Parts: sequence; structure tokens; C-alpha cells
Amino acid sequence: MPGVRWTIMLAVALLVPMGVHGASTDPEPLLVYCAAGIKKPVVEVARLWEEETGQEVQLQFGGSGTLLNNLALAGKGDLYIAAEESYFQMARERGLVREVIPLATQQLVITVPTGNPKSIESLEDLTAEGVRISMPNPEAAAAGKVARSVLRSHGLWEDISGNTKVFKPTVGDVAVDVRLGAVDAAIIWDSTASQFEGIEAVHDPRLEQSTEVVGIGVLESTKDPARAIGFARFVGAADRGQINMQAHGFGQVAGDDWSSRPRLVLFAGAMLHPAIETRVDDFARREGVDIERVYNGCGMLVSQMKAGSKPDAYFACDRSFLELVSDRFQPGIDVSTNPLVILVPAENPRNIQLLSDLVQPGTRVGIAHPEQSALGALTRKILLQEELHGSLEASGNIRVVSPTGEYLVNQLRVGGLDAVVVYGSNANASAATRQTCVSISLDLPGSIAHQPWAVSRDSNHALTMNRLYEALSSDESADHFRSLGFGWVTSTGQ
Repeated sequence: MPGVRWTIMLAVALLVPMGVHGASTDPEPLLVYCAAGIKKPVVEVARLWEEETGQEVQLQFGGSGTLLNNLALAGKGDLYIAAEESYFQMARERGLVREVIPLATQQLVITVPTGNPKSIESLEDLTAEGVRISMPNPEAAAAGKVARSVLRSHGLWEDISGNTKVFKPTVGDVAVDVRLGAVDAAIIWDSTASQFEGIEAVHDPRLEQSTEVVGIGVLESTKDPARAIGFARFVGAADRGQINMQAHGFGQVAGDDWSSRPRLVLFAGAMLHPAIETRVDDFARREGVDIERVYNGCGMLVSQMKAGSKPDAYFACDRSFLELVSDRFQPGIDVSTNPLVILVPAENPRNIQLLSDLVQPGTRVGIAHPEQSALGALTRKILLQEELHGSLEASGNIRVVSPTGEYLVNQLRVGGLDAVVVYGSNANASAATRQTCVSISLDLPGSIAHQPWAVSRDSNHALTMNRLYEALSSDESADHFRSLGFGWVTSTGQ
């Protein structure tokens, strides 16, 4: 069985693999840059990964800042584990990291030798004359960076740094200083303090502001994204890596259940199919997951859910159809908008210009079913608003009622209808439709549908579905939505 391989890094050390390891079923081991304070649980999780998958992991340790700089210089690697979130923001700004999965939480504490010989009880005690302090280097380690920020906010940084006898590249180095009695106190992560004998933690309420999320990021340099993301999911899984993290004193975060290849279910309104299908394919391939997509009128999707279907996420055609099942989902995030339009043949033989023209005698009209689809519900709402619902029904002009706009467009194109009321995206879904039909904007109050994304409260893979949302709300995705006639709302759904 292959063995976990790691390298302890000094602040200025280069990333040089050390040690001998066994054969691997993969051509290259996964290269993971890991913050030194998280070494113990990550080594355990990497060994568990190797036992379950037979795939080797190479671990290299250092301060979060040091690792970020060195992996940028190295230009290679698969994953980066940092002790707090700002490093991932910097990594993304530098084009180094894409997906990030949370692993645990931790916060700063004062640490002292067992028995607390200097009777240190608060941050002010660290400013007393003669107190010897060791600190993580703010330029190299996340704990030092966060400690400096917190202490500055309370006006204590200058006095405490003045008593600091040494700045070390990792929290582990600082903890050793305390254990050996080389210093009287230090500020490190509570998780690190719990991993060392001979030291104890002193809690100051002001340090509770320092709670940070430990995460694992997938590097853009990875040659095998699916395998790298698989390891990241393993480390962040509630029933795998998080067990080890919590055993070593880290706080718990929400995590997916582990599966080597998760099978996920996405319900989406039929009009969203051309906007998301390719991107969902790309996401599934990169993540190494299977995603079953169920496209239909949203009324029919809601009926399926009320009958017992449990998708992992729901991308609704309109807010109203998410509200019908809101108790099953986390709060929705609006992604896009879609205007209601009248679609007619390019020559427009009935000279239709307004919604009221649909009641002209002999005009063959197609509309969506109001109970089976968001399109139909919105159409009925606008017809009622414009006082045309009764007259259109009485005219006998409604020849086709369908749960999807796509079917209505097809009936128009084959000559079976003179006009259909559909979404702007239905009118732009294909080059053939754009060439043979003309879209007439309604520009009426309330005639625009908003498409929200929501993840199931019961999904065992909520984080994975959140990452799918990130993929679907990217700039590239926005351009594709707009090209199909959608409006764009995200980021953040505002």
C-alpha cells in the first residue's frame, strides 16, 4: 500500500519532495500543499484515502502564506489547504485556485505552559514587562496574520509584539516554544493547542472574533481535476475527513456525505435546458459526479416533488413555483430573468402587434398550461391583468395548451399556429427559430419571470450543488444566458 509522503517546510524553503514511497495505481501522486497547523488530521485522512482508493498523496507543509507564494512559483500541484479564507481569496485573484471546500473552524487562544506559571489570564497580561512571547509570523502563517489584525483592532499589537522574542513560520513551531518553556506565552489556534501536551489554552473573549474557516482549494495547475476534487470532497466529508478534524480539536462545518462518485438529481424548468445543459455536463465531468437532470414544466416538477421526488437542487422557471415547495429547500437565489413575448411567423400574416390582437377572429393561439408550468401561470396572470383572459377564452382562438414553451414554438414553426405566448429564451433557443419567427416584446408590468436556484434541505451533497450554482452563475454562463434571451441577476441574486 502506498504511503503518505510529506515535507516540513521552513519559511524560505523550496518545495522539494523528500522520503521514499511505494508504488501507486496513478502515474503521479496528488500533490497537496497543507498549512502546518493542520498536519496531524490531514496525514490521517490522506492515509485513509490511500487505503480506500489506492491513490497516493504527497503532502508538503508550511505556513499558509509561505505555501501560497511557493506553489505560485512552483507552478504545479493539485490542492492547497489554508488555515483561513483570505488566502483563498488571494489565490483566486492570482488565478491559482478554483473550487474551495470548507473543512473546519478554529480560533485563536493564548497558550501557556501547563500550570500557567506566569498566571496569564488575558491579552493585557501579555503586555507586562518581562513576559516572553512567541508568535507565528504574520507574513508566513495564517494565525500570525489574524492575530495581528485582532490585536491591532484592540490597540494591543505594538505592546505585545514588543514582548515577542521570536516570530516563527508555523503555529507548530510556536507551540513547541511554549512546551519547552522557551517563552511564557504565545497566540496560536485552539486546534493547535489541543494537539500538544505540556501546554494549555487561555481564552480571551476578544480572540473569539478570530474564528476562521479552514478550507481546501483545487489548484488550476492540477492535471486531474476530478481526482483532485474527489480528494477535496473526501477531506471535507462529514463521515470521513471531518471526523479526523474534530478529533484534533477543530470546529465542525457543514459537509457532504462521502461517495466516490455521487449521483445527484437536478430538477429544472424546461425553458432552462438550453441555458444550462452543457455547463452541467462540464461540471459533472470536472467533479467526477453523475447528475440526473429532469426538465419539465415547473408545475409538473412541483407535483413530482409533492408526490415524493427529492431532487438535490431545483432551478425554477419562476419564484412562484419555488414558493410552492419552499419548505423543502434552502432560500432561493435569483440567477436570471426571462421576459414574456409573443412569437409569430416572420411574415406575421395576422399583423399581430399587441396582446389584445390575439382575440382577433380566426387567430390560432398557443399558450402554456397555467397549472403545469410557470410560463402558463405568468401568461394567465398577465391576461387577467390586461382584462383579456375571458375574451381570449371566449374567442375560441386557443388551439394548443402545453406544459412547455418549446412545444408551442415547434407548433408555430410547422404552421399549426399564428401566435404563441412564450418566454424570450424560447424565441432565441435555436437559429432556426430566430430565422423563421419574430418576437414581439410585451413590456407590461409583471411580465418578467425570475429564475431562482435552491438546494434541498435534505440533500447529502449540498456543498456540491452549491458549487454547481457557482459554475452556473459564472461570467461565461452569464454570456450564454444573455445570448439566449435571458436577463442576468447574479452574483448574489440581487
